[in-house]
Amino acid sequence: MRGLFRSVILILGVLELYWLLPPRYTPSANPKQGVRVGALHVRSPHPVTAEKLELLTAKAKQNGIDFIVIADPKSSHARSVGLEGNYDGVDVYVELEAHLTAGHALVFYSHTQARELSDEALSKVAWRHFLGTDPRPGMFLIVSHPDSRTHPWNRLDRFSEGTELLNVDTLVHNQQEAAPLSLLMSALIFPFNNFLAALRTIQIPQKNLESWDAINTISPGHFGVASQEISSESFLPQWVAPEWSFSRAILPAALNAVLLDAPPAENFEARRQQTYEALMRGRSALFFPLRFARYASDWGLNCPSKSYAPGDTAPSALSGCKFETELEPELLKLKPVLRLVRDGKLVTQWEKPEQSLVSYNLPPESTGAYRLEIGIEARTPLGLLYNREAPYAFYNPIYVR
Repeated sequence: MRGLFRSVILILGVLELYWLLPPRYTPSANPKQGVRVGALHVRSPHPVTAEKLELLTAKAKQNGIDFIVIADPKSSHARSVGLEGNYDGVDVYVELEAHLTAGHALVFYSHTQARELSDEALSKVAWRHFLGTDPRPGMFLIVSHPDSRTHPWNRLDRFSEGTELLNVDTLVHNQQEAAPLSLLMSALIFPFNNFLAALRTIQIPQKNLESWDAINTISPGHFGVASQEISSESFLPQWVAPEWSFSRAILPAALNAVLLDAPPAENFEARRQQTYEALMRGRSALFFPLRFARYASDWGLNCPSKSYAPGDTAPSALSGCKFETELEPELLKLKPVLRLVRDGKLVTQWEKPEQSLVSYNLPPESTGAYRLEIGIEARTPLGLLYNREAPYAFYNPIYVR
């Protein structure tokens, strides 16, 4: 009898540990021509070599990633050694994480004339750009890890173009202090199921969402992104070997879907310009392929005379407008939960919709910053290791003014 009991416990333990596994990426039969999926704020490997980048981009390609943005602290060394370019269909762009007076920020400048500046000079230009005393056409800043306990962003009287709503590295560090037992459990799980460990970690901090909503209520037009940053000092990479293997394991966890106005250009520089222009306009969604590996949703405001995408501003005087979300059948089968949020407050929610097209009639004169959240419920058999909603897509706002 004791043997049977131990066998049952062992079986339940194995099921609990391996019930949630990473979804397999399969290309769509009808791919979205105007969508580019990218990983932002990826640290370069040490030493920086083409061989290591090829390993990373090969992993990225397997997971449907179109571009990677490398951003090292105070350094653009990866570009200076000639590693920026296309690797078997995956673009690698090199930007800079500048350490400014107010905190850390990603500076997107490689598509502008500022790319000729030294790293030190660029950081000074980036600060003046933020202050508005030396605006550089095309350049934009994304506040890095604004919720960091060690390097928080402390300038709240001005807002940068964008902000990281989720930074993987900061999530880990903050959990060490706020939820050490949960992080310890993830550490124990990691050698057996690194996907489940990552799944337990990836969640957009609610206070980041609230701050972002407040900023866009006061001053519309500030986009949010998910950051893939994993530093060498992070707690997680020390669990495994060789160096950088955790970055490759977690790479598909926190991405961004950039929504272009046209199919990607054939030329590398033109593609970068096209991608960055869309990103700066807020034409993007934070994308988490944790339960479904492919970007498979569309969201916009459709009016009788014109359609509006994330980042756009629609006049409030329009009538007959609908917010519409289209879900691919494979995603619909996972019974997602959709939430329409206006200025940080829930407007309506759809739980497990049965139709691929979900719509909401916009009442007249209903001004505000509207955004859509999509999540997918997930749990292990006993609900001990995981039992909550996993994020799937968080769209940048559409503004009705």
